[in-house]
Formats: sequence, structure tokens, C-alpha cells
Amino acid sequence: MQYLHHNRNVSTPDRQQHTKIEGDQVIVNALALDITHGGDERYWHIDEESRSAELKRVSWLEVTGSIDMFHLEAEATYKLEFKIRMKPGADGWDECPVYIMVKPGKGKKFIWAKVTLNQNEGEQRIPSDVQFTTPLSTVDDKVSFALLDVWNQRYKNGLVIEEVVISKVPVTVAQSTADNHV
Repeated sequence: MQYLHHNRNVSTPDRQQHTKIEGDQVIVNALALDITHGGDERYWHIDEESRSAELKRVSWLEVTGSIDMFHLEAEATYKLEFKIRMKPGADGWDECPVYIMVKPGKGKKFIWAKVTLNQNEGEQRIPSDVQFTTPLSTVDDKVSFALLDVWNQRYKNGLVIEEVVISKVPVTVAQSTADNHV
């Protein structure tokens, strides 16, 4: 019997093919994510064509992933968002917060935000306020991230995970002016 706790054993080269760089963004589609029970069609539908993952029904939501930090600029600030959509009839999300977490490298602490999802159908980005700064060296390190609800134990369905977007936060004019006067 095969243990189906995590998504298919996607190798590192395969994960890389599901990660793309667009300007100051790194985009990771759902096929590169580790999804608890992701290999079990009773709980998730992994759509190879649209590169998305559709939640059928779970009480334990655990979606994790990582990227090599060399994709990011050293000593820059980035934000992490999950691009999702809710299908018609999505249920179980009211009063059920999820946690978005990011760990920007070895020895760093997780940065997290508690988010209540909008149960209305349609595309959403969650959240836009989880930010992290990359270290001076981005060689041989990873940025790890997660979307979690492992404490509530309520059944949920109708969530479709499209991709994870890691975007560079522009330096504000005030910051760049202050930096130039140092």
C-alpha cells in the first residue's frame, strides 16, 4: 500500500520546471507544492493541464513549498501571496482562518499571518502583507512557505490553489532618498 500523505514525489528538476521568473516575481504553480493527501483523489484533484490543485474535502490543510533563494535578489524585501480561487459551493471556510507562513533561509524564524478567506467564488490573492528580507548571501539557501489550517478540524472544500507568487517590494521614494543621504 502506498502512503499518500504528500503530493507525488516530485523531483527537484521537475519542481524547477514548475517555477518561473517574471521580472521581479518568482511564480510557483501548484504542481511544485507538497500537499498533504495531495496524491489521494478522494481529497484533492491535481490538474496537470491547468497546473492547479482543487480541494475536494479535508479537515487538515497543509500545503508547503520552497524555492532556491538564488532566484531572489540579496538584501531585498519580498512579499508572499497564494493565488487561489473559490469554486461555487465552497464550504467550511467561515470562521476558519488559515495561516500563511514564510521562512527566508536557514536559521531564520517563520514569519506568519492569520487570514480569513473570502468564501465568495472567484480569484483571490492571500495575503499581501507577509513580507521578508533576503540575507546578504542567497547561495545554497531556500525560502520555505506554507498555507495551513491544521488546528480547526472542520471539513473544508472548494479551494483551488493556482500558484504561489513571491514579488519584490519596491523601495519607496522616502527609503531611497534616505539611503542616498547616508
